[in-house]
Amino acid sequence: MKKIFAAVIVTFLFTTYLFAGLVDDVNNTALSFVDDGSAFLSAGVLSAAGAEGGLPHFDAGLGINLTTFRFTDPVHKQEVKFPGFFPVAYGALGIYNGISLTPLISGVGSIDLLARVSPSLINDTFFVKKPNYIAFGAKVQILKDQLVPPTPAISFTVMTHNVSGLDFKFDTVYTSFKLDNLSLHADVSKSLLLIAPYAGIGYDMYSLTGTYHTESNAKEETIAKINGNHLRYYGGLRFKVLLAKVFVEGAYIGKKTIISMGISAGI
Repeated sequence: MKKIFAAVIVTFLFTTYLFAGLVDDVNNTALSFVDDGSAFLSAGVLSAAGAEGGLPHFDAGLGINLTTFRFTDPVHKQEVKFPGFFPVAYGALGIYNGISLTPLISGVGSIDLLARVSPSLINDTFFVKKPNYIAFGAKVQILKDQLVPPTPAISFTVMTHNVSGLDFKFDTVYTSFKLDNLSLHADVSKSLLLIAPYAGIGYDMYSLTGTYHTESNAKEETIAKINGNHLRYYGGLRFKVLLAKVFVEGAYIGKKTIISMGISAGI
């Protein structure tokens, strides 16, 4: 009886030790994932600074973010590194045309509503299923891009990005993360015939929550909430022919470089 009791105690302590170590490993995985994941979501402005100009003006298109993605495997404690591809469908709807300060300066305070969705995030063997991504926000135009007087477009944008179902499988360990990102950025651009260079600076505040379990223990355990922030700097070119627009953009977010491309059309 004493031997059985001792065996139970040893087994319990050993399991507790392993599970306590797993908590730290999963938290390390989340920490290694969250900054790259947040940068990946907020990259790709794919728009000049000017607003659409009120109803019924709109713009809609498809874009993609490209980068090298990395995080730590909680089981083998090794860095996983692979190319990241983030396709996105996006749109802007002008709802307010703004006001005129003078006969030559108009469109001040023009407002666009913004939205984004993605059918999937990174397609990698670690993912159990495709995550769900949605973002929405608003752009407020401070100054309109005009030929006379020759003013650039200046705007301020706020967006919230949310992705759930970030479910990974590492051997017998399953993790599920949810990532939220509040993105603020200011932009400036100037149309030069068919080309419009644009640039901006932004500030992102993000949080990640999650759970994990193992094949031998299906009970969901919660990891500690992770909060963080980073600055982002970016610039790009918009090429416009009739109603079609093509964007090529580069961003430096946190410590990551992300390339974005997009194509859109609107009125």
